[in-house]
Amino acid sequence: MANRERGEVGAQFRGEDIALVLDFNAICALEEHYDEDIDSVLARLDSAKGQRRVRARDLRRVVLELMRASRPGATEADAGDFITEIGLARLPDLLSRVIAASRMVDAAPASEARDPRPPETGAA
Repeated sequence: MANRERGEVGAQFRGEDIALVLDFNAICALEEHYDEDIDSVLARLDSAKGQRRVRARDLRRVVLELMRASRPGATEADAGDFITEIGLARLPDLLSRVIAASRMVDAAPASEARDPRPPETGAA
């Protein structure tokens, strides 16, 4: 069963409950695999802007790393089977929920991110 306090999102795989989570280990594994920061990796999944289609192997790699906290022995084949089982139509919503639940990344796109600096008061 998924633990929402840890940022986990529940799913079914092969008739069992599993938890998907974008935790620190998943982020490190994805950054290492792609040799990019996590924002760049997650941008690969954003096909909404219509610039290009998401690559199947990118989806499979991300799902694999999200599965590993609850299934440490998961393989690329397992991740592919999971995607096949839930269907490509449901995958974007599931991935969005996992990213939004994560305590490790800001779910807002960088262009919408709030400036962390305090506002200027005009006082000199």
